[in-house]
Amino acid sequence: MNSFIGTLGMAAILGGFIDRYAGGLALNRKIAPWLTQLSQQRFASIPALTIFVAALAVAVWFVLEQAVYGRRLATIRCEPAGRGPVGPPGPDVGRLHLRALSAPR
Repeated sequence: MNSFIGTLGMAAILGGFIDRYAGGLALNRKIAPWLTQLSQQRFASIPALTIFVAALAVAVWFVLEQAVYGRRLATIRCEPAGRGPVGPPGPDVGRLHLRALSAPR
């Protein structure tokens, strides 16, 4: 099964369980006011939340693909034994190895 289809299926199933548990009520009472205001503001007819998420995506892309930290994560993920001159030196390899589980290929 394609992982994308599986993700969509699980989202639908979990959404159904949540809707059934909540009795059809929206569970949004504790959302921070700044977040609801951010979702209602617009800049040049583009929702501010869209701009915020796009900026966050660019920042994550930069850290994982362009920065030394992201390259070290990719190196560890590809070959944990490759701790030579290309990989990160020293004892922080264990911590980076745990973080490498979430790094994109």
